[in-house]
Amino acid sequence: MTGSPIIVALDGMTTREAILLTKDLKDLIHAVKVNALLYEGKWSLECIFSRFKSLGVKIFADVKLYDIPKTVRDSTNNFSRLGADYVSVSVRAGKEAVAAALTSRGDTNVLVHFSLTSRDAEGGRGLTIARTLMAVGLGAQGVIVPANEVPIVRSTLTVSKSDAAIVVPGIRPSWYGLADDQHRTATPREAIREGADLLVVGRPITCSSNPRDAAQKILEETLAARQK
Repeated sequence: MTGSPIIVALDGMTTREAILLTKDLKDLIHAVKVNALLYEGKWSLECIFSRFKSLGVKIFADVKLYDIPKTVRDSTNNFSRLGADYVSVSVRAGKEAVAAALTSRGDTNVLVHFSLTSRDAEGGRGLTIARTLMAVGLGAQGVIVPANEVPIVRSTLTVSKSDAAIVVPGIRPSWYGLADDQHRTATPREAIREGADLLVVGRPITCSSNPRDAAQKILEETLAARQK
């Protein structure tokens, strides 16, 4: 994957703050990740999506859909209608729910979310392989995994001859110095070298005194890692 791999997580921000930040970063990032903004209630979803789209950035609706297949299908269709480029579905919803999301995705990429970076690893290598095979076997466009699972997922994708994207949250640059509430983290360089395609970065950018400078440093680190 070429271009910026950065997806900025806009958690904890008002819609206005998120739009202003995105406007400042739009040439340095691949997409914005929204979840709490979807439930803020002050702006309609149509308006929120329209404003981000007008800035030329992709939108990742990180809703981790976890419900019966019909509800997952309908929710995916709704986000597709709004113009989401990516929507997340929890692997815990099951094979039928993931399949349902894929039948109604339109042009939206379905990303299967495996586990939270704020929790310790679960299930081991075998579970990660099984989840990856399930996701790509159904035709999912990508998976969301903690950094420590990337090598397993990458090798499984290679064997499966799949071009599904690997999205990694919990990115913490070495200069940031904090793990916050994340247990499984990686620097941008580490994640890219292990085989990640897209990196979800929140507080190292959004809580920085100079978000643009922070995003620029992360982008430079990822581009350098790709050249190794």
